[in-house]
Amino acid sequence: MAAETSTSAAAGSGGGSWVESYTGMSTDNIKGLVLALSSSVFIGTSFIVKKKGLRKAGASGVRAGDLIALLTIEASLPCLSIS
Repeated sequence: MAAETSTSAAAGSGGGSWVESYTGMSTDNIKGLVLALSSSVFIGTSFIVKKKGLRKAGASGVRAGDLIALLTIEASLPCLSIS
């Protein structure tokens, strides 16, 4: 009898076990989980695509610094400036 009293007091005010009081995940929790997992997939996919593109560009000899310099030069030309 004393063992039953101590276990039910430890289980909380409901008097039952946590399994009985557990009702499942709420819809907000499920939405959050889906958003977290999908964003992880998109970030991972973006990383893989970027890595493959950088490797392909490196194999062809194009360097990212060269492209940035080209874009900077084109942007500074008066005939190409956007007004």
